[in-house]
Amino acid sequence: MSINTAQSQDGLGVVLYYGERLLVTYEGCKLTLTGSGNQPNGKLGGSAYLTSHRVIFLTKEEISTIKSLSMPFVFMKRVEIKQPTFGANYIEGFVRSETGQWEGEVHFKMVFNHGGAIEFGKALLELGTRASSLRKTYQMPPVPPACEIYSCPPPAYTPFVNDPYYNSFMQPHPSFSPAPSDYLYQTNAPPPYPGAVPPPYSAASAAPPPYTASESTPSFSGPQISNFAPYPVPPPNPAPYPTGYPQGPSYTPYTAANPQNATTGYYYPQDPNTFYAPLLNQASAPPMESEDKKNK
Repeated sequence: MSINTAQSQDGLGVVLYYGERLLVTYEGCKLTLTGSGNQPNGKLGGSAYLTSHRVIFLTKEEISTIKSLSMPFVFMKRVEIKQPTFGANYIEGFVRSETGQWEGEVHFKMVFNHGGAIEFGKALLELGTRASSLRKTYQMPPVPPACEIYSCPPPAYTPFVNDPYYNSFMQPHPSFSPAPSDYLYQTNAPPPYPGAVPPPYSAASAAPPPYTASESTPSFSGPQISNFAPYPVPPPNPAPYPTGYPQGPSYTPYTAANPQNATTGYYYPQDPNTFYAPLLNQASAPPMESEDKKNK
């Protein structure tokens, strides 16, 4: 928790981080802090703001030195919703120091005099669970050199009932007031701690130059190797191939004059890919002698 870090210069408005979203506003809340030594303590009256990253309490008491309290989800623990028999419902828990203004942890008790503690508390518990799951992988984005404060854009405080992400576990309540857009501000610095949603991607510093059809696609000349000439590149508009060559003599397929002279071939089944044919004009074997000549 940090003190006097979430209010505007006049003390009437709330300053959100870049990417932080306001979900619930509650007027007429009572906050009690039980601290010792230099820890914050006492009773404060004001407004409670539930955002995507923290609980902000803006005091309405001019005599108090505490103008605002910022309680990130990841610094809170043992948060419970209490429903006493007599009196209004309230939320209590413990919150640790954030910026070194004090040490240790402080017990807090937030009373909702006009109802809404159940809805506020359930949403707080769910948001805290989601923020804790992102804590190990969270990396703080770079902080801009100059943190400017300007009027908060509407997407940062639109009703959560229009967002399926928050509408899945948050319920509206008649005591939740609409966001006071005239007193909402935003800084261009990102949150220094994780929230219920991953941090938004940063926008590019400048848009890439537009592509025009007149621009030609650059040719690839291949890798440049030392002591070797680069690969040749064809000209962008090569000359057409010459035409008008003289026609050659007509081709007539060969046909055998005497089909009986055509030879026949054979093949071995063990070697079906090879065809064997006898040579042309090969001398035939001598005729075999007859049996009469052998007996003489």
